Amino acid sequence: MKVRFIQPQIPTKDLVAYYKLWLSPVTTLKVFDYAFSDAGGTVASDVVPKYPGFEFGGDTSSLINVGNHGGSVQAVLMWVKATSLGSPIFPLDLNNTDYITVATNGTVSVVGFSGTSIFVDGVSGADTITLNTWHFVGIVDEEAFTASDLTIGAVVAQDGWAGLIGEVMLYDRELTPVDVKNIYEITRWRYGV
Repeated sequence: MKVRFIQPQIPTKDLVAYYKLWLSPVTTLKVFDYAFSDAGGTVASDVVPKYPGFEFGGDTSSLINVGNHGGSVQAVLMWVKATSLGSPIFPLDLNNTDYITVATNGTVSVVGFSGTSIFVDGVSGADTITLNTWHFVGIVDEEAFTASDLTIGAVVAQDGWAGLIGEVMLYDRELTPVDVKNIYEITRWRYGV
């Protein structure tokens, strides 16, 4: 009998949304939620598939609009690769008041979240990404937030993400540092990290 290697999968307990942007879409106009919540997203015309993710143009029209995802979110995990840090860029917005931002020096921060832990590459307390390198960014909060106007790649009232986003995972529980590190380890091979 031939032994085959099966790639480990991320934990699905309390996973409320999973956008595998690295997986070639059936159409470039829609992305599918692999957590089966029926909250697929509409892809703007200037967002293009570029393995292992989608490339975003850095403005507010360059986005994936999921809309009202419903449900609560306490953890956001995503693979990102910034191609420009000329101004603050925004990889994800939950509801127009709670979102992730990356400053011109590569510092990851949040707006609207309260008791937040920031992770970069599976490390709690790390908060800096570098240009043209894939990074695993995680936000874990003590409070639950609604994804009532989920947007990937932009905060419409601010600006967009300049670079690639490979996958986005939303959990409705507060993940532990071990949870985040494990998900990083399971998914990093795809990004050459």
